[in-house]
Amino acid sequence: FDISVVDVALCLSLQGRRNGEALIRFVNQEHRDLALKRHKHHINNRYIEVYKATGEDFINVAGGRNMDAQAFLTRGAQVIIRMRGLPYDCTAKQVIEFFEVGENPCSVMDGEEGVLFVKKPDGRATGDAFVLFAVEEDSPKALSKHRELIGTRYIELFRSTTAEVQQVLNRSMDPKTFETPLPLPLTQLSQVPLVPQHFITSGTRKDCIRLRGLPYEAQVEHILEFLGDHAKSIV
Repeated sequence: FDISVVDVALCLSLQGRRNGEALIRFVNQEHRDLALKRHKHHINNRYIEVYKATGEDFINVAGGRNMDAQAFLTRGAQVIIRMRGLPYDCTAKQVIEFFEVGENPCSVMDGEEGVLFVKKPDGRATGDAFVLFAVEEDSPKALSKHRELIGTRYIELFRSTTAEVQQVLNRSMDPKTFETPLPLPLTQLSQVPLVPQHFITSGTRKDCIRLRGLPYEAQVEHILEFLGDHAKSIV
C-alpha cells in the first residue's frame, strides 16, 4: 500500500543512542490507519509493535526549539547523514574531505555550512555531527563510507531525519544529558511503573504511530521498507 510519510523521529536514550522506538508522522489519519496494519510484522528477525500516537507525542520527542538546528535544516537538502565517533578536534574541512575522497566521492551541500557539529552546553565536542547532501543519489555514496577512518577513529554513518537533528541538538544543550545517573537500589527496580499505552498516545492530532521493538541499528530506510514499498521520502 502507498503511504506518505512526513517525518520519522527515532527515539533516543539519555546517552543519545537509538532505543528501539520511533514515532512516525503521516500526512493524514487515513495513512496512519494503513500503517497500523503492519503491527507485528518483521524487520529482519524482529517483530515490530505498531501503536497509535499523536502529533503531541511526536513534538514531545522531536520538538524544534534549537535555533542552530532550524538554520541548518532550512538549507533545502534532500539527505541528512549523522556521523558518530568523530575525533573531538575534527573540523568541518576534515568532514568534507572524508566524503570527497575514495571510491564513491560525494560533495557536502554548501561546504562547511553543511556540517553541524553536536556540542555539549560548555561548547565541548560530543563526537557527533550532521551533514547535508543536496540530492538523494548522494545517500548511498555517503553511507558507503561507514566505518572508514578519520585519523585513527572509525566513523559510524546513519541516514538521519529533520526530527532527529532537532532531538539531538535539544538534548545536547541540556546539562542533565551528560550527568551520570545514580543507580537505583535493587529494592526499587521492580517498583518502576510501566506507562499504559493509552497515556502514551493521548493527544489531539491522530496522524502518528509509535513503533516498538526496532533493532537498535535500524535506519530510516528500514522503517520505510517496513511500512510499504511505496512509502515516500522523508521531508
